[in-house]
Amino acid sequence: MKTLLKTIATVLAIAVFLQPSAVTAQGSYVYGLASQILDASSQKSKSKKAQKIATDHTQYFSTFDGDVPMMRVPEESIKSAAKSDIKQVQNELEKAHDNFVKGDETKLPVGFVNVMERIAEYDPDWVVTSYWREANFYALNERKMAEARRIKQQQEQLDKQEEKRQESKRLEELARAKTAQKDSLERVQRLQRINDGKRADSLAYVSRTKGFHFVNTEMLNLRENPNVSSKVIAQVGACSYVTIIPGHESNGWTKIDAGNYQGYVNEDYLVDNLDDITVTGADVAFAKKTYFTSVETAATYAAPYRRAVDTRIYYTGPRGGCYYINGNGRKEYVDHSFCN
Repeated sequence: MKTLLKTIATVLAIAVFLQPSAVTAQGSYVYGLASQILDASSQKSKSKKAQKIATDHTQYFSTFDGDVPMMRVPEESIKSAAKSDIKQVQNELEKAHDNFVKGDETKLPVGFVNVMERIAEYDPDWVVTSYWREANFYALNERKMAEARRIKQQQEQLDKQEEKRQESKRLEELARAKTAQKDSLERVQRLQRINDGKRADSLAYVSRTKGFHFVNTEMLNLRENPNVSSKVIAQVGACSYVTIIPGHESNGWTKIDAGNYQGYVNEDYLVDNLDDITVTGADVAFAKKTYFTSVETAATYAAPYRRAVDTRIYYTGPRGGCYYINGNGRKEYVDHSFCN
């Protein structure tokens, strides 16, 4: 019966050494189970001398799995037919222990179980329980270290992926920032062009309307003399540009130049700003952009009241503005159509 139990324990130990990840239902490696069987089957059969040797030369070291026995019998105290195998086992276990202390791998050589078998065969009295328990711990430690390495490698891969993702995100944000900066610059330039255009239009408008008055009625009668009984020369339309001829004001009447015609009008129907036009339907916006005078000749038109033909010379400026040189030698801007 003892021989059978020893054989079973040895077979289980070989199996677990080849597959160190195998565990029992209670969570112990088969190394541990083998040592328990050996304890039960051989404790009584071991000589007191062998038991004393094992007790005297066994120490314990603390681990995550509890205290682990470490039996190291000095060479001069090994009185056994399996002396060389015992020395080999102790040397391999010592190497594993040193690696454990340093945090290195604690994997035992493949032939370790075979050496343990020879010890049992050559010296059945030699106590090998501590050897099995220590070997069992190193196998468990190796498994945990392998799992830790796997987790570490997995985390490193995740870290690299996250680093790439962050770098990609940074490059995308940089590209968006550059695009936004470009769009912002283009928007500023576009607004600048618009503002420049508006400023040019505003200057042209001020220059164009300077010195003019505007008709603030649908049709304004242009008369020969400053009274309602005087003959009508023509009718001037709303928003028409007209010029007051100084020195001819009389009782609310004033003399104007309207296109090619000169005559008197009621000054109540003249304003000096297009924004003051109150005529319903009048195209003030067009009048602001374009110099024009709308005149319909009356049936009683007489040639002497027609103004002399415009002899001004018009020029196109570097920005496209149209102007002429007035009597004071200054530029007077007018509508672009004069240059066309």
